[in-house]
Amino acid sequence: MWAKQSKAERHNVCNGRSALKQMKPQPLITVQDVSSSRNWYENVLGLHSGHGGDEYERMMCGDRLVLQLHRWDTHEHSHLGDPSVPVGNGAIL
Repeated sequence: MWAKQSKAERHNVCNGRSALKQMKPQPLITVQDVSSSRNWYENVLGLHSGHGGDEYERMMCGDRLVLQLHRWDTHEHSHLGDPSVPVGNGAIL
């Protein structure tokens, strides 16, 4: 069945809508200082705040979410990595 369908047809998975149009990646980056990181993304990439805060931020381009910033030690999310070991001990994207 898959071999006979076009690429577009294979992505048609939800109520006749293309999954590619529905998919919206939301990368999450863990940081030590959300405010400083937010300032960097605002100044370097021209993004703007979509949430605000010292623990979590949503960086936006217009009305589109580009990335999320999350402080390492907030809410005891052990899966975000261990801030006590050198950076590079894990990746979440």
